[in-house]
Amino acid sequence: MNALTKDQLPWTREEFEDKLRQKGQGYHIYHPFHVMMYEGKLTKEQLQSWVANRFYYQIAIPMKDAAILSNCPDKDVRKQWIVRITDHDGVDGQVGGIEAWVHCLLPIFINNVSAHGRACIHG
Repeated sequence: MNALTKDQLPWTREEFEDKLRQKGQGYHIYHPFHVMMYEGKLTKEQLQSWVANRFYYQIAIPMKDAAILSNCPDKDVRKQWIVRITDHDGVDGQVGGIEAWVHCLLPIFINNVSAHGRACIHG
């Protein structure tokens, strides 16, 4: 019988929490760009570029989800997953998340204000 090495033993609760918290430090909210954005330190052009990039990322999500649905053989999973598409695109005349997002962030391109109505663009 082979003995387990220290690396093969299950983590303690504390080790697991520590490793999980270390992974969390790589989350996007801690990236220097996002920190500058949250602190209102981006230039107008930097913020506009972020909004444009985020917009194209957002509009791709329902298309990606539709591709996943088209290959999913499980009807129950498809029924649950389709909500992701309608949340983004809207349904039954209701505005979807993409359109709401555009209306919320359009002022950044027009009036030099944040999505919350506060001046946040320096430069």
